[in-house]
Amino acid sequence: MPDFGKAYGSLPFGAGLYLVGDDVTSEALLDKLRGAFSGKALYLDFRATWCAPCLGEMPYSTKLHGAAEGLPLEFVYLCTDSGGSEEKWRNIIASHQVGGTHIYVPKKAHSELMKLFNGRCFLTYVLLQADGTGKLDVARPLGLDRQTLEALLK
Repeated sequence: MPDFGKAYGSLPFGAGLYLVGDDVTSEALLDKLRGAFSGKALYLDFRATWCAPCLGEMPYSTKLHGAAEGLPLEFVYLCTDSGGSEEKWRNIIASHQVGGTHIYVPKKAHSELMKLFNGRCFLTYVLLQADGTGKLDVARPLGLDRQTLEALLK
């Protein structure tokens, strides 16, 4: 089991849920993600439970997750705890049946991570290659398909 923080359970459609403590730094969380998914690229999706555009992308995230099956890629959804609740976060994931790794992140660490990747607002997506290099401003799930993901992973 990955060591991101406290395991919050899993959902039957392949979603692993984790809570990160207030003491985590953005660098430590990123290191833990890279370590847990060694050999895989990471598609980071920054979101909030109250962000309407983020919620609007969730059906496309579900579809994209399925289209990417078998690729060396892990979908990581980083939801800020600012303005939300653990219950609302879990219910949103369950209602949209979005697989992947879902992490409920304290506001400070979430903001630090977004700054690290030049994220200015929500609907920030980043692709970290398995070798650690990053592609910023990757398209949102609506604009991606398997072929595009395969090209991004090269």
